[in-house]
Amino acid sequence: MGKLRTRLLGFGSLLCSKHILPTRYSIQRNILVCRVENYHKIAIVGCGIAGISLCYYLCKLSAELQKPCHITVFDPCQPGSGGASRVAAGLLHPFSPSSKLLWNGLEAFRLATQVIRHVESQLGTNIIQNWGIMRLALTEKQHKQLEQAVVSFPHRVQLFQGVDLDHILGWNSSAISGLLLKDACTIHTGEYIRGLFQLCMQLGRVEWRPEIVRHVEDLKQTNEFQDIVFCTGADINFIGGISGHVSITRSFGRNFYYHQGETNQPLKVPIICGRYLIPGKTTFIAGATFEGDSCLSDQLAQDMQISDVQSRLDKLVPGIFNHLQFIHMDGAFRALPERTQLGSIPIIDQLGTFNKCNIWLYTGLGSRGILYHAWLSQQLAKAIVFHDANILPHQVRRKLSDDKIR
Repeated sequence: MGKLRTRLLGFGSLLCSKHILPTRYSIQRNILVCRVENYHKIAIVGCGIAGISLCYYLCKLSAELQKPCHITVFDPCQPGSGGASRVAAGLLHPFSPSSKLLWNGLEAFRLATQVIRHVESQLGTNIIQNWGIMRLALTEKQHKQLEQAVVSFPHRVQLFQGVDLDHILGWNSSAISGLLLKDACTIHTGEYIRGLFQLCMQLGRVEWRPEIVRHVEDLKQTNEFQDIVFCTGADINFIGGISGHVSITRSFGRNFYYHQGETNQPLKVPIICGRYLIPGKTTFIAGATFEGDSCLSDQLAQDMQISDVQSRLDKLVPGIFNHLQFIHMDGAFRALPERTQLGSIPIIDQLGTFNKCNIWLYTGLGSRGILYHAWLSQQLAKAIVFHDANILPHQVRRKLSDDKIR
């Protein structure tokens, strides 16, 4: 108690803030003493879209159940400003590249859209950038896939060809056809994550520590937390004591940013076909995910990837880059899980218990973090609060090793 009092008095009112430590106050010997309540203390390592959405659902569920928690988020970067989430293009839709419905795609899409709209309404900010995404077909095989999607999901998609396609796009396209994903949207991912973190601060006791966690022992030995969740994406391979329990491939995602100049917006709807092009009010984003451990400092690789993206997109909408001025590029590694019969399903599981501290893993969102983040974070929050990993969908529980972390 002596050390705690010294620490609390040394930091003054900062530690008494509701966003740092929950407290009650009493007067002893004319000194204001902060007493820490018995909260469920949770550590989240990583403050990308997985970590912050998990934080949000933990705060929300704890408030609903009146079981207060105190959450500490560890990341050297501020929420939404680091890792793959920083450069996520924000394409939100429930379909695979072959225009089939992804695993649990509709429920994940519904909940993700709901949370995004909630952030918009609560903070009065525009998170959604565009409504509707056009998937283009360059081959007859792709065209038949789009036709099948119309048969399977007539209320969610619409097929366009010829002048009708050009009219919707606002540009002459060389594609055979285009499938408009009517309910799909693109979002400002960084702004969304920052907004979600603001709601976390309003809902519960949350603090961000700008620290790097390199080994599970860094947090286990402090005995500070009852639950520790690793949400570090592709960096999970470099967390000591964790990496051997999961199979994750690092794949490099890059965005190229363009300015459209003084002319009218040359594209009305985002397009996807292996690569993507997303129009904004003044800035366009073109990008893709590249296999392998590309390096941002490799100028030759950068030039080749710029050429690849532009040439492929120029085949879809010829001449569009003549109206765009290159500004800069950005990139980060994404965490791709091993493919299953259901596709690339994220990995979530409890890895073990150490001195009554539960260790959890949440990774492998890959390029579908925007789609799955809300639904999976909601499920994991329930598993943590109710101390029951069986709440998690069995499809995501795919540890590489059955050995427990001890």
